[in-house]
Amino acid sequence: LSGQDDLVRLFAGDRIYNIMHRFKLPDDQPMEAKILSNQIEGAQKKVEEQNFVMRKNVLKYDDVMNSQRQVIYAQRRQVLEGEDMSGQVREWIEDVVGRSVGEYTESEHGDGWDLEGLVRQMETLYGTVDITVDELREDRAQLNRDGLTQDFLEDALDVYDQRDRELEELEPGLMRWLERQIILQVVDTRWREHLENMDYLREGVHLRAMAQKDPLVEYRGEGHQMFEELGRAIREEVLMLLFHAQVEPADMADLEAGMAGGPNGGGPNGDLAYEHQSLAGADAIAAAGGGVTAGMVGGGATSVATAPQRVRSENEKLGRNELCWCGSGKKFKRCHGA
Repeated sequence: LSGQDDLVRLFAGDRIYNIMHRFKLPDDQPMEAKILSNQIEGAQKKVEEQNFVMRKNVLKYDDVMNSQRQVIYAQRRQVLEGEDMSGQVREWIEDVVGRSVGEYTESEHGDGWDLEGLVRQMETLYGTVDITVDELREDRAQLNRDGLTQDFLEDALDVYDQRDRELEELEPGLMRWLERQIILQVVDTRWREHLENMDYLREGVHLRAMAQKDPLVEYRGEGHQMFEELGRAIREEVLMLLFHAQVEPADMADLEAGMAGGPNGGGPNGDLAYEHQSLAGADAIAAAGGGVTAGMVGGGATSVATAPQRVRSENEKLGRNELCWCGSGKKFKRCHGA
């Protein structure tokens, strides 16, 4: 070994150089001594201990992600195996409604409750609300958080059951298929975002040691909190899409083929197409000259954009690589400029 090797320099460099100066050994003469071998062996043990601690910490960090991964994959497996998700959706409705009521009724007294905001939140969640702000204000003296939660929960479940009946009349099994497709897409999208956020957390969590905090403990705590937020976001987004998604198949035969094409009625590709909000302004764009038309095909959205063709004047000066003035679509140098 050389005295300049990282192993020797970091762990035993000073002692070796002191020995060389004490015995006045030249640089090109090798040293063979038991004390030197013991120093190198001790340095190797220190390096191995450091690497072991690093691998041990990496495993502990991976255990945090592994526990979260098992929960998400178990949920995806239920969807992919074609299980009935209606029971879980009902539990999610109960959870989201209860949490929403709690957010708008944090104060102990009913005078401080935001009833207007609560009704708007419920309208955003499941569309129509039979409970009005005026009714709540009239019964303000008898209002309590549990009763309010129960009223909104029954209202939301009624809307869910009505939507279930409508879709089942349209096509048997359509509601169950729609639930699986929405859950699968939302879980996959949110899980990818969560993995990126956990990577960012892990890259910077070691700086917590400067504040006398254990990075692993901080990673576990914040990782658990982020995973709970992930679950809440998944439940809210699934319910929003499930309550507001519009199924308008142009050809029922295509819809039936899509439901039966994949495993367990999951569709040929396990995908569900939604109409994007940008299509809402298609008519205005077309009126402005964009020539955009949009149509629903098999429940999905398709858009076709056609740009108006410009025919230039014969006397207009054109570059050799510009489109020809005659409107042929060819470059000028390969058309009339040849």
